[in-house]
Parts: sequence; C-alpha cells; structure tokens
Amino acid sequence: MTGWPGPATPGSGLPARQLVALYEGLQLQSQLRDGSDLLAGWDRAVARMRAGWGAVALV
Repeated sequence: MTGWPGPATPGSGLPARQLVALYEGLQLQSQLRDGSDLLAGWDRAVARMRAGWGAVALV
C-alpha cells in the first residue's frame, strides 16, 4: 500500500473514503451519545471537506 491514501486527485477515491469514514463515525457517535444531531454534524463536516477539496484542486 505504498503512498496510500495518496493525493486527492480526481478519480483517486479519497473523497469517497473520507465520506464513508465520516458517515461511520457519526453513526457510532449517535449510538453512544444521546441527542446527537447527525444531520447537522454531517452538513458541517461535508462543508469543511468540500472547502478542503477545493483548496487542494487550486494548488
């Protein structure tokens, strides 16, 4: 697995892996913590990821 996860280039699959990890983490939190707002957490995290992906694309 040399270079994994590698750069976030189009077709690299890195954004997909990040979204799956986010989903699984939020799902776990919802099972362990009462009153967690999954949708709000998802929206905040995805907005930050998209901003990060955009910054990488500009470099």
